[in-house]
Amino acid sequence: MHAFIQALSGGFLVAALSLGVLSIGSVYAQVPKTSDQTKPEGTSDGITPQRHSDDVPPKQTLEGAQRFLSEVAYNGGIAVEIPLRNGQYNLVEVSRDKYDCPVDKKTGAQVCHLVPGVKEYTEQTLAPLPTENAVFAELCLTQFTLARSYAATSDVPKETMVDWRKVLKAEVKGNVVNLSGVPIKFHLSSPELATRFAYTAVFMQKACDPKQRTGF
Repeated sequence: MHAFIQALSGGFLVAALSLGVLSIGSVYAQVPKTSDQTKPEGTSDGITPQRHSDDVPPKQTLEGAQRFLSEVAYNGGIAVEIPLRNGQYNLVEVSRDKYDCPVDKKTGAQVCHLVPGVKEYTEQTLAPLPTENAVFAELCLTQFTLARSYAATSDVPKETMVDWRKVLKAEVKGNVVNLSGVPIKFHLSSPELATRFAYTAVFMQKACDPKQRTGF
């Protein structure tokens, strides 16, 4: 401040102060900022750095949800239980060769012989069916392709479809997600992934609900 006052005409400064044209506060305001003023850390000339677009989380969309499902299914992270024989989950009919096993009257031993050309049938519940991929023909439909080894069984289809508009809610139990409204049970590779899957399912149901467009 002392240097600034000396730069002004003494008479002019005194007169101005006496007339009230200038105040001590206004003199302080006109003092140039010194170069050693502290700048915010990590900035240049006091300018706050802008966030890069890479730092901003991607917007949640139906396209992103479908991509998430595809990546999880492709990496073997999803297996399913679906209604098959008599509406029972993963219940299939399997065939096997028929054997005739009479008891030898002399020895009491049972000796089995293959009956050529004859099969016998029984029912079996399969383990959760692994998926190979997930694709979508439209944003609110996802088609899960089942592993070839299981799709070869007559009762098991090659694909199973999910219409996300029909989902009512998602319930997580450990690493299993039950979707009410859709008769499919999803087995994920971990409870954490199951939680993410359930969140995705609810998001897609809401995004695909035609009533959402009404605002109610």
